[in-house]
Amino acid sequence: MKLFFITTLIILLYSINIWAGESTLFYKIEPGKFHTGGKASLEKTENNLDNLTILVKYKIDKKFFVPIPSSKFNGESQIVFPKELIDEAGYLELETKGEILSDGSLIKFVKRVDWKEYKNAYEFILYPSNQKSEVLVIYHPSIASIGIAHIEITIKNTSAFMDGYKMSFNLN
Repeated sequence: MKLFFITTLIILLYSINIWAGESTLFYKIEPGKFHTGGKASLEKTENNLDNLTILVKYKIDKKFFVPIPSSKFNGESQIVFPKELIDEAGYLELETKGEILSDGSLIKFVKRVDWKEYKNAYEFILYPSNQKSEVLVIYHPSIASIGIAHIEITIKNTSAFMDGYKMSFNLN
């Protein structure tokens, strides 16, 4: 009986540890015009009735010739997703409506896609209110935490050097 209790406790603690790390997803940043790759993580930091807050940490390995300090390629920032995109119901609504406006940012449904092993995923584009980027996202409800499998960021309206620059993040 004691052995059964200890075994059950170990399994329970192991399960809690697995679930505790579930809110963070890790991504590989694919090579691009000005970088050789990198890594990133997205962590769900707050989830309430109004929005979903995600902490993005990234380290991009820039190419040697790029005249931008390496410190600009490393850092963290927060992204606040609207309440409509907290769960799959919101993505179904986005698919039905075609687009939603949230805090000045436009979110447009593109299509359903098969991405790697994720079948029938949701592809959408986020146009932030600052108009400095476009963010293509692939979401699938079977992915733990925030459900994001792929992100492609296109830089817009900054400098001639960076305008149109793309970075692609793929779930590990």
